Amino acid sequence: MLRILLVTDEMLIGGVPKHVVDLANGLHEKNIFVIVASTDGSSRSKLHPDIPFIELHLLKANSYKKDIIGTLLTILRLQSIITHYNINIVHTHKRFSDAIGRLLALRNNIYHVSTCHNYFADNKIISFFGYTTIACSELIHQNIKQRYLSKSVKTVYNGIKPFKRFNSTEIRPVKNKYNISPDHTIISSIGHLSLSKDRITLLRAISLVKDKEYFKNIVFIIVGEGEQLNMLQKLAHELEIEIFIRFFPSDTNVEEIINISEFMVLSSVQEGLPFVLLEAASIGKCHVATNVGGVSEFVKNDSTGILVEPKNPQSLADGIEKLCLNPDLALLYGKNAQLLYSRQFTYDQFIDDTVKIYNSTFNNK
Repeated sequence: MLRILLVTDEMLIGGVPKHVVDLANGLHEKNIFVIVASTDGSSRSKLHPDIPFIELHLLKANSYKKDIIGTLLTILRLQSIITHYNINIVHTHKRFSDAIGRLLALRNNIYHVSTCHNYFADNKIISFFGYTTIACSELIHQNIKQRYLSKSVKTVYNGIKPFKRFNSTEIRPVKNKYNISPDHTIISSIGHLSLSKDRITLLRAISLVKDKEYFKNIVFIIVGEGEQLNMLQKLAHELEIEIFIRFFPSDTNVEEIINISEFMVLSSVQEGLPFVLLEAASIGKCHVATNVGGVSEFVKNDSTGILVEPKNPQSLADGIEKLCLNPDLALLYGKNAQLLYSRQFTYDQFIDDTVKIYNSTFNNK
């Protein structure tokens, strides 16, 4: 019988915590015993109440800084959990948790599965991947095999439950809620305000089109929090685009924002396969996105969206302009993205494929 311990660094708002919560809930729905262990955070609230949660202190509260003393206590705590609940698979997410998972797996002679959520272009040549590593895109799969010489790597695409598609009568009160005129066209960008998301290039792209006639009725919503917020607000002022930009916190209702948006923008320089691509596509909304990581495995250029060069404000501005001037094209790309989502990126497929890997690992180690 499978008894799974999911371990990750933190439960702050973001792609990895969402992945862990969705996976835990999906396993619970299939009556598979699962426990989640992590530094606490707001994403924990979406975990099914019947799933045990073990609070760790791998990181300092509400930050991404390591807690060394907390880490030592974490290892002892997880050892106790593995023994008490007779855990037979520890599934880790993020490098810090991977190292702890490897140690515990060796100590207890149990199975270690790890998920790699991002494309590594850095010089960290040591990573403690599991006996089986799950890659969330084919590019990440190849990156792991080539950089780390890992043999047992499987690709399992992220999958989500579809968002609700709002009708026209539902959209108006949402715009009112965010103090946006019904006549304004909304474009949105969702994600942490960090270097990897490169909102600097996004703001510079907006500055290149701000004086064009079609952009007068545009409101650009940026949802997220992080260390770059003050700098980005200052840059928006310097570029004289404040009138077009709204910064919303990370706990803003993403389903509402995507529904009132004509299309989305992803300006990242490093990604795995971000959930926001799937969330938008689930209700027929496309992305102008930078061609990094596994993004191109979902955003097919001039089919399910527009791919542009990273760190290139003009390229990003051109993509935004193309969809602003051709709203029917944005609708077509959105429909195509929705079809791709329904074929390959559903929640049920994500859960089923992960369980198959658990069974294969358990039977073949």
